[in-house]
Amino acid sequence: MKPFFGNDRTTDKKNDYMNAEPFLVATPPAQASRMQELSGEAVDETIRESRLPLFARIFTWICGYLALICLGSLVWERVPIRAAYANAPQLFWVGGVCLVLFVVLLILGHRKQKAVLESEDADRYVDRLAETTNDVFSQLGVPETAEEVNALGFFYRVKKDGEVRPCKGFAMQLALYFNYTFRAYVDGERFCLANLEGVYAVPLAELKAIRTVRKRIALSPWVKDDPITDDKFKPYKLGMDKYGTVYAKWYHVLEFEHDGETWGIWFPNYELPAYEKLTGLKAEE
Repeated sequence: MKPFFGNDRTTDKKNDYMNAEPFLVATPPAQASRMQELSGEAVDETIRESRLPLFARIFTWICGYLALICLGSLVWERVPIRAAYANAPQLFWVGGVCLVLFVVLLILGHRKQKAVLESEDADRYVDRLAETTNDVFSQLGVPETAEEVNALGFFYRVKKDGEVRPCKGFAMQLALYFNYTFRAYVDGERFCLANLEGVYAVPLAELKAIRTVRKRIALSPWVKDDPITDDKFKPYKLGMDKYGTVYAKWYHVLEFEHDGETWGIWFPNYELPAYEKLTGLKAEE
């Protein structure tokens, strides 16, 4: 099965061509795309300005680490405070000073972030980004009733037996699957997935089934407005580690046939209701 939002790196480890490209039926006007990009850059710059300088952030975590080492070692020894201070007074002073600096810098960072992100300028940039994003979708002909859904993309290699095996795209990549956001809708006889790059369309007549794959996967990032802990996601038994990688115990593949070849659109388990509603198909085990 050929992954729709997949990059085949069986023979070319640097291949960036996405399989879905031939299904791209519309792209946004250059001017609309440029305005959206500029709005996004303004928001990104605001977020950067809301943080403490890099050296301050590094120094913050150095202080926290030293405080943990110094004060933690005193606790680990399990001796009375007076005896511990007599044996190693420098640990008390270094650990105490580092702890104070760590807390102070955290507070300053939080205050700066709050001040910048809650400013009128920040609100204006966010509103402008929403406007330009909606303008791109409007010019693409995406209806306002389109549902926001996620689909999975990944790099892969094809084994000798024809099995598709996800692979890492770069050295520090933790999750093998990338979580993309689309606006999904049905346009006449086509199932459409739209993002800021354009509209991908598959004839409804070619859709065959929704397969359920009972395998654990790791995907990134979490892109829903509601947190992963929201009650609506509990049936899907999701988890998230400290790096933001999301873990799911199963996923689904929307299967279709095109020009005699079997294709699949991989998507997270929590999106099943949306895909079933849009395609009229029911998930199969």
